[in-house]
Amino acid sequence: MTGAKFDLLIQLTELAEYARRGDQFLPDEICNFLANEFDLTGVVLFSVGDSNSLSIIGKSASIKKTNLKSNIFQCNRCRNFADHLNCSLVFNRDCEIVISDNADNESCALLILSDLDKMLLKFSKKTAFKQNDKDSIEKTIQCLSALLLLWVEKRGGAQHTTFSFARIVSDTTNEIKNSSNSIISGSLSLAQDKTTQAQSENLSLIKKNAQSVLFNINDLHELAKVESKSLIRNQKSIDLGVTVNELIEVFKSRLSGKNINFSVALDKPLKQSIVIDDQKLKYILSTFLFICSNLTTR
Repeated sequence: MTGAKFDLLIQLTELAEYARRGDQFLPDEICNFLANEFDLTGVVLFSVGDSNSLSIIGKSASIKKTNLKSNIFQCNRCRNFADHLNCSLVFNRDCEIVISDNADNESCALLILSDLDKMLLKFSKKTAFKQNDKDSIEKTIQCLSALLLLWVEKRGGAQHTTFSFARIVSDTTNEIKNSSNSIISGSLSLAQDKTTQAQSENLSLIKKNAQSVLFNINDLHELAKVESKSLIRNQKSIDLGVTVNELIEVFKSRLSGKNINFSVALDKPLKQSIVIDDQKLKYILSTFLFICSNLTTR
């Protein structure tokens, strides 16, 4: 192995160790590494936020403060976002973000770390980028993307991994949910026909199992919303005693065939009005009562 290749391996190993530890200066080190390795006059690393807003998280030592007068940027003409490019250098003279004194020799590349986690690298060079430069940089930042994802996850800031729980739930449960609803509708329709006792019991069991599947799917969707940070809170002031008693009456009517008694007692502070998302509360209590009632014989 030549000395140059050995030095490169050492540098990549150091970057990987920074990523593994979640060191806060990894973005700056990556920018310095790229600037030195490819003879660039400047490199800036941005995190991509809502509406594709860009926030600086790292920059090479060669970047002048006068070229970056803010930490938050927006480029409405960026082809990276329009074409959903990944680790591909884009050259756009109309780019709204300039990091050097020579905007004609600047380029940028979007790094899609996962389905929601994205970063953007901006490069500047004294001379025009050659095809060989472009190919080498693109291959290098593909490797660095993996390190950045590891770093983001280590620091607890990843919105989710490449195959996120929220994405899996969304992609796999819709069809199951539709099938469960069809089963419930079908069992209700068949129950209206003349059936034997055994058939009625089987239909009831089918309906019960389909409802259980729906409950589990709804639970998964709520957890997915928490993970993807899309959970909506609609809080308002409610009387907890009234809300709980309303739910109890619903379950009493559903379980009239079972000899189950509900005893409700609220602690003194809970007897006052509280501010809470009543729909989420009803969902949680309904799930709890559903499970308890199915595990109770009398």
